[in-house]
Amino acid sequence: MKSRKMILIYTLILLTSCIAKGNHLDYSFMVAEDDELIRIRESALIQMRNYLVISNTLDYSELEIKEVDNILLEYYNDIYCAFIINTTDYLPYVQEIVRKFNTLNMQTNYSIIETIERELLCDYIIKTTIRFGFLKDYSDITFAWREW
Repeated sequence: MKSRKMILIYTLILLTSCIAKGNHLDYSFMVAEDDELIRIRESALIQMRNYLVISNTLDYSELEIKEVDNILLEYYNDIYCAFIINTTDYLPYVQEIVRKFNTLNMQTNYSIIETIERELLCDYIIKTTIRFGFLKDYSDITFAWREW
């Protein structure tokens, strides 16, 4: 009985957080990513850090890499909130994350998102959407807005 109450309380907090923050969850209430999503996100960040060191580029820094991480986590939270409030409209969140990455990539002289990073970012976006049941099959839902 106690665990049912805790689940109910947790769900109400999540729902309130989703609504109060315009569908942006507070990270402290976030349901954890599964191992595959963590691996994909971390791989993208590692690739960006490796390129930063190897190329000795001045176009971006650790600050922009952290921004990529924040954008991915925000997308995860948005999709999770959409799942919690039982909406079927997930495409605005896809469009939003793609546009954020378009802007960030432009600000870094189109250097932060290379081929491998693009594949990993798309993989994260698509698999997050699949995880919460918005997509049944793997398909590139980013293509319509993606400039990277």
